[in-house]
Amino acid sequence: MRYSPKLPDDSVNISPKNVLSEILKLLGGISVVLLIVYFVLGAAAALIAPRISPGLEERIGQSITSKMCVNQNAAESRRLQELLDRFTPFLAPIDSRLTYTVWVEKSDLINAAALPGGTVIVYEGLLHHLESEDELLFVLGHEMGHFHHRDHLARLGRSLVLYLISTFFSFSGHDSAGFIMDTAGILELSYSRTQERRADLFGLKLLRLSGGDPEAAVKVMERFGADERNGRFRYFFATHPHPEDRTAYIRRAVNEITAESLP
Repeated sequence: MRYSPKLPDDSVNISPKNVLSEILKLLGGISVVLLIVYFVLGAAAALIAPRISPGLEERIGQSITSKMCVNQNAAESRRLQELLDRFTPFLAPIDSRLTYTVWVEKSDLINAAALPGGTVIVYEGLLHHLESEDELLFVLGHEMGHFHHRDHLARLGRSLVLYLISTFFSFSGHDSAGFIMDTAGILELSYSRTQERRADLFGLKLLRLSGGDPEAAVKVMERFGADERNGRFRYFFATHPHPEDRTAYIRRAVNEITAESLP
């Protein structure tokens, strides 16, 4: 039999499977595995955070604040420190493990933060949006809520998980790192919104115990809601709940407080 060679047809280098479909399956599988690892390690971080000793927490805080360039408003810091000290008689034993200090930073940022070790940073931009001592007490009480629930330490642990995942994919050269980190980041924001809600309600409790008017908390949120220009969709990617949502659950809590105080 005589052999007659033939040229290969055009499909010889084409996979019988859809390449795009295979890539999507691979990315999906990697994402599922990484998210499972993220949640497991994140849960571990949340379990470890309450067991960190005050001494270790203070050392962590010092390592953070030592790297910060602080431009402090000394007079405002003293004023807010006096307000923060009003909470001392009402703190639970677990919250008395640290010495709490307020820094007022000369910055237009409208924000405040609780750092490991008991440091509260309040930016001047936020002070310009507050109109009374009771509103200041609510903001400081909110940050104390993060200390009470160890949110600042739990976030630190979860951020470390994100960093380790990102580093692994960076060194391994996977282009899917950004996609996975973005997905995990969105889930982390939802976790943060839960923390913010608990801190709001804790701040409201401290405001009331220290003799402040609970209505001040509602006024703060109503003011921020009136200034809000972004739609609700943006808040899916935000660390804080939408101001209208915050106003609603704070208002419900204030109404419950009022009902309890009635004869």
